Amino acid sequence: MNDSDAEKVLIEAVNGMSLSDYGFPVVYQTQTTNRTSQYIEVRFIAKGSIKKELGVDGLNKWSGIMQLNICVVSSDSVDSTSSLATMENVNVIYNKIYDTFKGGTYLNGVRIVKTYKNTGGKINDDTFAMPVSVEWRAFMEN
Repeated sequence: MNDSDAEKVLIEAVNGMSLSDYGFPVVYQTQTTNRTSQYIEVRFIAKGSIKKELGVDGLNKWSGIMQLNICVVSSDSVDSTSSLATMENVNVIYNKIYDTFKGGTYLNGVRIVKTYKNTGGKINDDTFAMPVSVEWRAFMEN
């Protein structure tokens, strides 16, 4: 097993949140489709593994960060009421992510260390993103 197995577990949890029901389809870092006016971009940052036990069947400690960027494409034609409603949706999505990935939660052997949001900002001329980081850890056999 390796970090890809942990990523599959985390992806299942993200897909289980049904974020597209809130108008935020989930896209993964290599996808170029489904990037609508608002979407969730998922990226994985693996920290690698550390050998925790000796022997062929010894466990490795894998860790990493799953980053979920809550993205909203802005437009000059959007009025302030629409912008406020969109930001409320961003907060609803953040709370749903936080509730799913609370620190101390175990998801099929993957332990969530902590979940936090970073200061949001523009990632290009017309897209605002609020990055939400989910730190995880898993002990897996070689």
